[in-house]
Parts: sequence; C-alpha cells; structure tokens
Amino acid sequence: MDDLRSALTLFDYDPLWLESGLLTPETLRAQTARFATGEDRHTEHYRWAAFRAILNGRDSLTDGECEAFIVLAARDPDQGMARSVLVDLVTWGGLTRPQLDTLRTRPEFQDPTVRTFIEQRDMWDELERNGPTDELVARIVEGRVGSQRTVVDHPHLTETQLRVFAERGATRAVRNVATARLRQMKKGRA
Repeated sequence: MDDLRSALTLFDYDPLWLESGLLTPETLRAQTARFATGEDRHTEHYRWAAFRAILNGRDSLTDGECEAFIVLAARDPDQGMARSVLVDLVTWGGLTRPQLDTLRTRPEFQDPTVRTFIEQRDMWDELERNGPTDELVARIVEGRVGSQRTVVDHPHLTETQLRVFAERGATRAVRNVATARLRQMKKGRA
C-alpha cells in the first residue's frame, strides 16, 4: 500500500483516483515502471493519459464516475491540462443528455473555451435530432454556435440554407463550398 501512496504522490494524483476506481493499482504500477525508465519525466502526461484512458475504455460513465472525473480535473495541479480533459469529456460520445445538462451548470464548465465546446455539442445533437433547420442554420451563420465549415457539407441542407451560407458564410471556403453545392443542385435539376 505504501508503494501506491508513493506513486500517487510522485504523479500528483489525488487519492480520489484510486478511491473512485478510475485509476487501478495495476495502471499506477505500470506508470511508475514507465516513469522509472526516464523516458518521460512530465507527471502531467501520466495524469492526462489516465483521464484519456477513462474515456477511451468505456462507452459510458455512471453519474458517480462522471462526478469523480470532474472533481479530479478540478483538483489537478495543471489546470491547462484539466481544461483540456473537460473539453474531452464534453465532446466524448458517452455522456447522457442529463449528464451533459448537469455539466452545463457546474462552475468547472464556465470557462469560455469549455462553453464553446458545450455549445458545439448541443448544435451537433440538435443537427442529429432535427436535421438542419432554418433556425439552427441562422444561429450558425450568426456565429453563435457551431462550425460553419463542417455544417455546410451536411447532405440535407436545403437550397435556401445553402444560399444563406453562400451569401453570409464566415469564410471564403464556406461561401465557395455552398456556391459549389448550389451549382450541383441546379445541374441535378437540369
């Protein structure tokens, strides 16, 4: 047990990592062995890998696991890395809608960068549920949500919606893609 405590201290892991089960003793021992090689002496890389392993190794998180993930990120000594893993959590496909709704209200998710990713996730969820509605396209073009460049390629955009992107797209690339798609639509009708 002392070797685990020493390893937690070495990597700046909060004890909640082991208590929550999000980090196993086996993983911690493997990280310690890798650290001993001298190949990577940056302890935040090991914590980042542990956060990523949680998301890569599961299809979903229980509410308790989600809570522990957030608390661990908030307690992490490297808050730049912590913000990155919170963005990873938001964009990860395993959160339920109620979990995402809960994140939205938490102080850890009020950072403008993280908020942007929450808004983008909401936009993609809405696009998936309802398709590209005129109201959603208007919000995207106004720059309030989403990535115009990826949305302009959506196969179900109407001619009217493509015209909006062609005329008011934020970049020349968006306007050019929309214009080219409009030409293809007109060719298809001819």
